[in-house]
Amino acid sequence: MAKKDISLILFLVGVFHLVWFCASRIYQRRRLPDADVLTRNREAMMKRFRISIDRKAVEETYIEANGYRLHLTILPGGPDAATLILIPGTTSYAQLYFQFMYDMYRQGFTVVGFDPRGHGQSSGGRGDYTVNGIVDDALAVARYARKRFGPRIVLAGHSLGGLAAFYASARDESID
Repeated sequence: MAKKDISLILFLVGVFHLVWFCASRIYQRRRLPDADVLTRNREAMMKRFRISIDRKAVEETYIEANGYRLHLTILPGGPDAATLILIPGTTSYAQLYFQFMYDMYRQGFTVVGFDPRGHGQSSGGRGDYTVNGIVDDALAVARYARKRFGPRIVLAGHSLGGLAAFYASARDESID
């Protein structure tokens, strides 16, 4: 292969990466849709995936933690229920796990799912996060849940959320 061909390939790879970087930054700075759009999208998703839950059992709230506004989806169990905190996987958010959360609620748990920074309805640049940041978010949610529901806290996660659950449990010995 000639030097000219290699130079052209390197130039094209550089242009591709520059365009990818710019597109990523634009995506990260997008505003979240308004509440009505989010509700319509959630209901459409639940219908499409045939998720059937008692919506009256679900609470939604926000907490301020680590400089971010974190969105929580809560299914409160009974007074003696252990609290299961669900940490979603990369690029997902708590409400994608509605059926699992609802099934765990029906098994007697209080369930608190949250959208880590940069995910779902939480603040932060879209997709701009670190593992340590998600662990910090999980620990903040655990403090909120412990204060509201009692000391029995269990963490579960999917994909990167499972790794974050492991690290968060290692950093906070009060987590069961």
